[in-house]
Amino acid sequence: VYSYEDDGVLEVDRTVLPDGTIHAELELETTQMAQRLRELRLMLEKLEIAYTDTVIPKYQRFLSARA
Repeated sequence: VYSYEDDGVLEVDRTVLPDGTIHAELELETTQMAQRLRELRLMLEKLEIAYTDTVIPKYQRFLSARA
């Protein structure tokens, strides 16, 4: 968990699923969501880090990896 700007918290999760797939997840809590999301997207694109905005619960990813 990291402080993000003056108004937010950024949490980074890394999950290894039973099939060996690794998922990294950023979770942002802030009072300026639209602005902070724009900033994060720009940063990820500048660093050439692939990302999606899709939220699939960890438990669902776990079940899918077991199938």
